[in-house]
Amino acid sequence: MQDVLLMVIDCLRADHVYEKGRSYIPTIDGLREMGFSFLNTIATTTTTTPSFSNLLTGLYPFETGIRSHSVRN
Repeated sequence: MQDVLLMVIDCLRADHVYEKGRSYIPTIDGLREMGFSFLNTIATTTTTTPSFSNLLTGLYPFETGIRSHSVRN
């Protein structure tokens, strides 16, 4: 059995953590180097709550009914 660490960070821009080859997040970089990361991913929506619901369930927003932070359709 393998251990899994799912790290999801909302609203983090690469230009704010990497500058001129320098990283401002060495701990996260260390975790990434010990495992693997997905560099090419696709989000089903642009808002946080439906995206996280999709990530954790594998269902599309129209299947979960979650379409925004506070409205469940």
